[in-house]
Amino acid sequence: MTSSSADQPIAPRRRGRACRSERQIRRSVTAALPSLTSLQSAALGIYGRLEPDQALVWTVEELGELAQAVRRSEDPARLEEELGQLTAWMLCLANPGRRPGGRGPIGDRGGDAASAREVRPAQALSRGIGEPMIRVGLPKGRMAAATERFCDALGVITRPGVLSYRTAVEGLPVSVHLLKAPDVARLLRRNLLDLGRAGDEWLMETGISPDRRCFEARSYEATIGLLMSRDDPRSTRHIRSVATPYPNLARSVLCTIVPAAEVLPVSGSSEALVPSVADACIDLVESGASADLNGLAVRQRFDQVTTHIVRSWRHDQDTMAPVVARLAGAMEVTR
Repeated sequence: MTSSSADQPIAPRRRGRACRSERQIRRSVTAALPSLTSLQSAALGIYGRLEPDQALVWTVEELGELAQAVRRSEDPARLEEELGQLTAWMLCLANPGRRPGGRGPIGDRGGDAASAREVRPAQALSRGIGEPMIRVGLPKGRMAAATERFCDALGVITRPGVLSYRTAVEGLPVSVHLLKAPDVARLLRRNLLDLGRAGDEWLMETGISPDRRCFEARSYEATIGLLMSRDDPRSTRHIRSVATPYPNLARSVLCTIVPAAEVLPVSGSSEALVPSVADACIDLVESGASADLNGLAVRQRFDQVTTHIVRSWRHDQDTMAPVVARLAGAMEVTR
């Protein structure tokens, strides 16, 4: 019984060719290592060390964008751009680091400026292998009309049901993402967006520094208020529980009033929970009509809030300036 071809030993000639091919591959890889090492060093010097999970998020996102571009048979320039960005983030992934305790990028330069430099992509590297993509987050829902004006200013024509778009501003690639308002602030906080429109209440909730605000985009004006039942005779010092969509913000304002109060995070409609579930709620108060309809009274007012266009640290201000100018222009048109 003859054995199959799969069982036959590799012929000497074929084995010889395979060995030569392997040696050629090894020589090519060895020759390329100095260049790869230089790129990795450049990434380390400009990006800094990122948390592995943060670098991985960016790497996977860029891989997804590359896959999408390939599936859509997009032009070579777009493929080159996505390959360049993927390469940059893979180099960051090869330079991992954590602070003691596993939180945040390693701060070997010290201070806020150093941390900012570590978490924003390096222009020198990204321009060398593809222009940086500016990611803009705009809220849906109650701010949809203003979002439409901003999209027009960026050259984007929105379509029902479509939540992300590609455009360019002065040759700079821009992606526009229509999101829920809280998610815009959360993604800006993690430097997963470059620019976004967010309410001050969400900026305070997520801990975004006021110095990241580019300009005021006044979609609404409100105050952060502490509300209790109109018929509740107790003072605020006797509050035991507070329902709110802004738990971090609530804790910061309650610390001087009633620090022992339990904060109950909710997604919205905190007024509905007072007084049967919570003694009070902390939420936005505009005209006060909603509070009045629900039998509530504002016991204390805190910060005045509106909306702002906010930047992350992922790109420097000069890079984002043309996009910020277009968005600011949309505000001028509406005045």
